[in-house]
Amino acid sequence: MAISIQSHCNFLVCSMQVPLESTVRKMDRGDYITATGISVVPGDPPDPFQVKHCEAWIRRFARPQKSINHSITSYSLKHVAENWSYEGIVWPDIRGYCTNGTFIRAAVNLGYRYLPAGSGKNPNVYFNMHFLKIRRSRHQILDYRFSFLPWDDEPAEETYILEYSASHHVRGLFPFHVSTKKKSDRRGPGPGCWKVIASGSESEMFAMLEAKAKEMGVE
Repeated sequence: MAISIQSHCNFLVCSMQVPLESTVRKMDRGDYITATGISVVPGDPPDPFQVKHCEAWIRRFARPQKSINHSITSYSLKHVAENWSYEGIVWPDIRGYCTNGTFIRAAVNLGYRYLPAGSGKNPNVYFNMHFLKIRRSRHQILDYRFSFLPWDDEPAEETYILEYSASHHVRGLFPFHVSTKKKSDRRGPGPGCWKVIASGSESEMFAMLEAKAKEMGVE
C-alpha cells in the first residue's frame, strides 16, 4: 500500500493507493483455499468427502517432482478425480462431483506445492506433480480423464462399477448401468456422459442399481 502526504493551505492531505486484486503478487496469492479454488478473500470451505476422494486419487496416480508441472491445471485434474471411483466408496452426491478447491486442498494436505495458473481472480493452480500417462496418437479421440495410469499395480480381482447418466434420466431412459471397470475405462463417458458413482463386486452393484432405481422411481 502506497501512502503519499501533501501539504495544502496548512492542512495535511493523506492519499492512499490500494492495489487492485489483479495486481497482487503471485507469492501473496493463495492465502485461502475455498471450494472454488485459491482466493485472496475467504469463501466456502472445500467439502471433506470430496477432499478425501481427491487425496485417494492423488496417492494412486501422482508423484511429487522438484519443478512445477505446467501441462495441466487443478481444474482439469479435479475432472479426472471426480470420474474415478475406488473400492468401498459411494458418492453421497449422485453426480460424483468435485470442486476445484477440494483437489487443491487434497494436494496441499499431501504436501504438494502449487503455483497460481493466472493472476487476479483465477482460482486454478499448477502442482509439482508427475504422472504416468497412456501414450496415444494425437489423431485418436480419447477423453483425457482416462489417460492416467496408476503408479501401483491394479487389483487382480475384477471390479464392477455402477454408472449414472443424467441425460438419459432427463429423456426418460433408464439412467443406470453396471459394467466392469476395464470396459468402462476403455469406453469412457460415451454419448450418455456416464459417470461412475460406485464400485464393488458384481452382486453389490446390481443390488445398488435396484435400490437407486427404486429411490428415483425409474424402471
